[in-house]
Amino acid sequence: MRTRRDTTRATRSARVTKSTHLWAETQSEAKNIGNFPIASLFVATFMKFFHWFFVMVNVSICLVGGEEETLWNSVPMDPQSSFDDLQKEIEELTMIPPEYQEIEHNGAPFLQSRQPLASFQNYEELRVKHKEISLFVNYKTTVERVLNERTNQHENAKTAVEFCERLHKCGIFFVYHEFFTFRCDNHSNVAAWADDDVELIRRATREFFENLHDEKRGNEESEFVCYFEQRKKGLGGRPADTIAFVKIHGEHCISEYNIKSHHYGLKGRKYGEELDVFELLCYKLLSLIGAYPKVYIIPPIITTETKTSAYIATKWDDRFQSLKNVIKKKALTADVVVQLVMIKVILFVEDLYDTDCGKWKDTENAAVADFVPDDYFEVYENIKRKIMTMGIQRDLMLLCDSVRDQYDENTWLKIAKVYFEKWDLANKIDLVREDLDPSKGVLKVLEIGFQKGHLYESPTDQFNEYIDTLRKNLENLQNVFNSIVQ
Repeated sequence: MRTRRDTTRATRSARVTKSTHLWAETQSEAKNIGNFPIASLFVATFMKFFHWFFVMVNVSICLVGGEEETLWNSVPMDPQSSFDDLQKEIEELTMIPPEYQEIEHNGAPFLQSRQPLASFQNYEELRVKHKEISLFVNYKTTVERVLNERTNQHENAKTAVEFCERLHKCGIFFVYHEFFTFRCDNHSNVAAWADDDVELIRRATREFFENLHDEKRGNEESEFVCYFEQRKKGLGGRPADTIAFVKIHGEHCISEYNIKSHHYGLKGRKYGEELDVFELLCYKLLSLIGAYPKVYIIPPIITTETKTSAYIATKWDDRFQSLKNVIKKKALTADVVVQLVMIKVILFVEDLYDTDCGKWKDTENAAVADFVPDDYFEVYENIKRKIMTMGIQRDLMLLCDSVRDQYDENTWLKIAKVYFEKWDLANKIDLVREDLDPSKGVLKVLEIGFQKGHLYESPTDQFNEYIDTLRKNLENLQNVFNSIVQ
């Protein structure tokens, strides 16, 4: 089945453009003709336009290779056009880059020549298709294997992702709408399997840290170290999570990092949703205030275009003491409870279980090992009540209340004020906002969009609203601290 494309507008535009050039040329020529510039200009113009309207050949160009053929029935071309001119015209119509054009004429390959249209008659047809159609067929077959078969899913997923990468680079998804639709409908589910492949995670991690090492060392000679070990089962997490041992320029010893995938796929969420930038913001903020270890956001080695995948590299810190062990030792203090409650209130985080939060050894500074960002955020007009009544986690509510009951309201708020001022969150937000600018850095590499909420039309608006909400709550909390009795 063919789809006929209207070329009237394209033809008219081409003629107008060509006419402009012809007029400029004839004016230039007329200046060199004796004493009759007006007559000469008329003759020169007439000859040029005669050539344009009566010598031009109308070529039919048919795009094939998809489910339907698309025909441009009347494309005006100069018979003296070069092969490059023809390829540029085909690219403009079909979106196929010249190096990927496969052209046929009368059932045979259209051979390159200096003036390939010199012998063409009006409405002779050129059939054009993308050279990488066979690669798309392989990609589609591999995707269907991942979705329908139970064996070798990781390997097939990696192959499908690599195929998709090549297809994207050659522009085929801009040429055939059904190819683009197939990718949109299926690729995210396939890429999710590849995201969990430990070898891809390790390749991405090595490349990221090696680039960071080269950036820091400049022209200096410096040793780069990066090797991996399997993550111990007792530590939890996904099977594909891994441990990296890294030393980059300027560091005197090897650091240990826990590397985990960061993409949707948990119960109740589907693969292919956009990565939640709020969680990345929380990682960065918690790290800057000292409640979370040093963290890096690592882009994947292969761009899956699903916006589902990044890797989080968290520097191992053996000073972490879980709240569970702190409670067991009967060492829970007001300082730790106040900090964890403020983190939960200000940053809108959930799931601070007794194994996921605690404190750093030999300090009263709060520490967080894992968390989940809350989907809902709001400006607390009575934020003091939140600080005075909220618990770290539902199961720990009674314990938090028992610690809080040992202090009057003013004293409790004084403790909170100490850490609030120490964290300096207002300035930290500016640093993180700049670091997570989607137009540069890691987010630009990942092409990450902001997670869209059900209350907001624009994901970017939602992110800005989140930042504004943080700032307003910080202002409200500062007003609370300004009112306490010293």
